[in-house]
Amino acid sequence: MTLLKKKNVDIISWQPHTYFWSNFQSEERNKLILCYSEQNKIVKYSSSDLLQQILDMQTMYLHSPMIYNSFVNISLINTIKNKKNNKKFFTSNIPDVYSGLAFLLNTKSFYKLSQPIGINGVSKYSGGALFSRKEKSREEITNFYKSYNVNLVPPIPSYYLAMLDPYLNLCKEFKIETKKYLINYYFLKCRVAAEIKNEKHEDKIIYTKELNNFIKEIKNKCNFLQKLVIFFSLFSPKKYEISKLIEIKQPKEINNIYDMSLHIRDLFERNKNKSPIFKQKIINFLKKTRVYNILYTIKNINNLM
Repeated sequence: MTLLKKKNVDIISWQPHTYFWSNFQSEERNKLILCYSEQNKIVKYSSSDLLQQILDMQTMYLHSPMIYNSFVNISLINTIKNKKNNKKFFTSNIPDVYSGLAFLLNTKSFYKLSQPIGINGVSKYSGGALFSRKEKSREEITNFYKSYNVNLVPPIPSYYLAMLDPYLNLCKEFKIETKKYLINYYFLKCRVAAEIKNEKHEDKIIYTKELNNFIKEIKNKCNFLQKLVIFFSLFSPKKYEISKLIEIKQPKEINNIYDMSLHIRDLFERNKNKSPIFKQKIINFLKKTRVYNILYTIKNINNLM
């Protein structure tokens, strides 16, 4: 690839297909999510824009150039290591999220392939699945957070909240670089509230209290101007990163990621022209036309404050 030969290219990334192993404890088990694009091209992204989108809680960390789904120049990894006192790259027990956010923080831009060249596997042992695991007691969630040494966010079963632990760790390591980024605590509250809405009533009460205390801590660290910026961002017309996904339930004979890898090319070719689920099409349209942010604010206005 000619792009790799360019001296100023540090990262070439892609969003992978996702396969949920047959042992995944959810209705998602043995499901393949195909990630695709209508065009076969390489797109240049602004690292700072994408990082702020993630902290706005309107783009998932999966869109970041994580080390699991990227070609990364070793000089970038060494640069990040040399900036740190301990000279180590990974200083978080959520390495995929940490790497993606660290790369965004330490680059101006990166390139992304429009077509995936890998499969992301999710099983019952996957960290992300465990952090947000439903049907687990509050004690189990708390113990899991402790075992992974995730202690910068409260132990609540939430993807959005768990993602902030490696970011807050980066804030300690890169105080100057992270200074310009703001966590949208309004949208964070909404996202986490939606994730815990079906928890047991007594657990939900505790989770909500812990969430509100955490939001208060973040808010108190912001000065008046920063609070204004975050508030007015709720109504700003922003264009967000979008996903084009197709979900396919797999037959019983395919029950692991290796078997899936043998069929992935054929499945992709047979299904790439199918329309994504209607809800996803609507969300993508709203994000492309810059009205998603405003409509999301209006829809959740009662939960934001």
